[in-house]
Amino acid sequence: MQANAFDSGKTWLGTSDIIESIFGKYKIFSEKTPMIEIGKAILTIPVLVSKVLLTEVKEAMESVSNRDLSKSTKNNLEEWE
Repeated sequence: MQANAFDSGKTWLGTSDIIESIFGKYKIFSEKTPMIEIGKAILTIPVLVSKVLLTEVKEAMESVSNRDLSKSTKNNLEEWE
């Protein structure tokens, strides 16, 4: 039985409902945007599953340049494009 591989006394995710819910939220969000592929849009998923404050968005936009974001995306998401 596969469950024997898990340590007893710990809590483990036994269903994909949470992941499916997150992608369901993403699907609803993506229907309202011009982004068709998931590629760079994958970066929107944390916004769907957490509380993001306006001050955090402002700080992020002021501290990360478009050049740095493009470079990071190219280095980390290149295979998705």
